[in-house]
Amino acid sequence: MGGRVDSILSLGGLAILAVLLLGAVLRLAVGRTKSAPSLLDGLEAEAEGTPTGRSARSEILPSFEAVLDRVVRPRHLAHPGWERLDGAQGVPGRTVALFEHQGSVYALNGASRFDALLAAGNWILDHPDESAVVVRSTEGGAGQLMLRPEIGHPAKSVLMRSE
Repeated sequence: MGGRVDSILSLGGLAILAVLLLGAVLRLAVGRTKSAPSLLDGLEAEAEGTPTGRSARSEILPSFEAVLDRVVRPRHLAHPGWERLDGAQGVPGRTVALFEHQGSVYALNGASRFDALLAAGNWILDHPDESAVVVRSTEGGAGQLMLRPEIGHPAKSVLMRSE
């Protein structure tokens, strides 16, 4: 029995114990980071007039136009230097808003560019009786929601069907 205690208290045993404790602390820190509200969650809440701490991603907005009014334009006013909705560069975007279109729910990705979305908003002002988005057929049959080609901004991977 004394040999086990000695080996645990030896330099090698203490090093193994330190590695195990560090691993536990890192797992705890990562878990808290994932559950804590992000900077973008706060921006979404501000943009929609919801109480801080409630993520706008949990709310399904009634239309693409509502996303422009309640998420895109306020975020652009708050961060005019950003090119993307999430302000990041070179990384995949996360969902920043959900909205309905023709009975399906779609997600707006944080990698979406302000210029394309603001152009869609301007197009809507000039064409109030038409939708700025169209469903393009795909092989799987689900369809992909795209900005109209006449808006002039290819918007691949901007609007996705949310499953």
